[in-house]
Amino acid sequence: MKKDNKLKKQRIIIAIVFIIIIGYVGVYLKGVPCIIKYFTGVSCSGCGMTRAWLAALKLDFSMAFYYHPLFFMPVVILIIILNRKRLKPKALSGIIWTVLILFGIVYIYRMFTPNGIVVFQPEKGLLYKIFNKSWYIISISSKHICILCSNKS
Repeated sequence: MKKDNKLKKQRIIIAIVFIIIIGYVGVYLKGVPCIIKYFTGVSCSGCGMTRAWLAALKLDFSMAFYYHPLFFMPVVILIIILNRKRLKPKALSGIIWTVLILFGIVYIYRMFTPNGIVVFQPEKGLLYKIFNKSWYIISISSKHICILCSNKS
């Protein structure tokens, strides 16, 4: 019974990962390379990772490091995930926190040293554009209401 539940969980996880990959590829083929940047206008901490891996596959490691200094981390994380049962919970927790802090430090550093890869341009994000339009519509509507109110009095 336990084995069936474990197998069911693994299949669900595989299905979710597959759906995410298919969704990402679909969006990418539509011309949106990064969903987070598309919606917010701000690069995520993984920005440049794909370009870094493409450079690494061409054995251009200096360019890979330029695109993302932690481009090797997905492999390290995969190794950790595959061996998580061999690690003590405290060690696993320490590794996870170290990776998160490392990504945070690199992200903040890259955000403040402009290189064209990591950008902070919220005005170019879809959410900003939607919010601006809706705010404009609300302000027009409220002015219209106020004009109507002043005409009646």
